[in-house]
Amino acid sequence: MSNSFSGTGNVGLPPELRNVNIGGRAAQVLELRVFFDAYKENAEGELVQDDAASFWKNVTLWNSRAERAAKHLIKGARVHVVGHIKGEKWEDKETGEERSGEFVVADDVYLSFARLDSVTWKSKQKSGQSQ
Repeated sequence: MSNSFSGTGNVGLPPELRNVNIGGRAAQVLELRVFFDAYKENAEGELVQDDAASFWKNVTLWNSRAERAAKHLIKGARVHVVGHIKGEKWEDKETGEERSGEFVVADDVYLSFARLDSVTWKSKQKSGQSQ
């Protein structure tokens, strides 16, 4: 992988699970909008949000992991995202201008225990089965 991303933040909008067709093959993608926050000490020694280092990113998670995550992630969930950054270009629908941006393609999304009420365990998958 040419780049990597790892960050912790809060899901800012309700996650959206979509079915897509990629190269004639059906796939599922979960789209998330996450606010990745950073903190620093102020002059009084208090921990405060560092607005210059905090940012929003769109995050995608694919296939079986997308389906499982969609069952558990909600707006406000505290998550840790591991993946890579991907650039994209598109044409603005209103102005016709070319736009560009970046998003995170997640390899995995982990829930923080900070906001969980309960956990249900799943048995380990046998060798050769999709995770």
